[in-house]
Amino acid sequence: MIFAISSSESSSRGAVVNLSGSPRLLSAMRENLIRSPQVSYRSPKAFLRRARPAAALPRQTAGRPLTYRIYSTNLWNMITTSRGNASPPPEHLVLEQLAVVARALAQPHRLLLLTILAQGERSVETLAEAAGLKLGNTSQHLHRLQRAGLVTSRKDAQRVVYQLSDEAAVVVLAILRQIAERNLAQMSVIAQKYFHERDPLEPVSREELRRRIRKDTVTIIDVRPAEEFAAGHLPGAINVPTEELQRRLSKLPRNKEIIAYCRGPYCLMSYEAVETLRKCGFKAIRLQDGYPEWKAAGFPVEAGNAP
Repeated sequence: MIFAISSSESSSRGAVVNLSGSPRLLSAMRENLIRSPQVSYRSPKAFLRRARPAAALPRQTAGRPLTYRIYSTNLWNMITTSRGNASPPPEHLVLEQLAVVARALAQPHRLLLLTILAQGERSVETLAEAAGLKLGNTSQHLHRLQRAGLVTSRKDAQRVVYQLSDEAAVVVLAILRQIAERNLAQMSVIAQKYFHERDPLEPVSREELRRRIRKDTVTIIDVRPAEEFAAGHLPGAINVPTEELQRRLSKLPRNKEIIAYCRGPYCLMSYEAVETLRKCGFKAIRLQDGYPEWKAAGFPVEAGNAP
């Protein structure tokens, strides 16, 4: 990161502090510590040695107001190497911000955490357990997602609870899937081997399921964990986690088709549930998507504990 101080809104010139490569330095930046706009600190040690609290930050110099800005290193390089140190075109500034989000998404564990958070808010501890990650790694990934504006957090007693900052994140994940499905050969191989071969039958669409719900011709089962079901589920759905399905088969009606859904189109829990139900003589089919896509489409949802 670059911390730059300018004496006017239109100028990027002024004192510069390079905040790269030092956790302690980044911590100091978050505390808003800086000594003076007239000094350019060339090293982390010099910055820390001469830093003082934000209350001492000057508001103007030579009668002109000061502007404090934080830049990514890439954006700072773009600014300082452009023609005559002039500001870059506005569209470049916009693209730099989009790149912040894109870089945060470019890691499979972060995509997994977003998928889990799309089911409902979670503490860091439960997210780590659900994702199969170490607590420290989970926390680091969440901080990166938060800096990119993809998640928000709140304190709940001694816990930190995270949630999606915007439902549009679900749409972004769906678009990434579509691009991969249409253009990446390896994605087609994975989908065929691990998903389509397991259940070659065409899943039911959201629109078709909504029509069948109105006619009361189906039983809907949500095979996600109980805490995800409680955070939100399809109207009238019954929570039957996959590990409980076998012992609860006798309670499921046999005179209706069963629709199973879970976290999304590539969630194996619904595949496993449908496979078990068919082996036991039930007429069962998967929902094409999961709960997050149903909710993002604006369809009605319910919340509450499992019956």
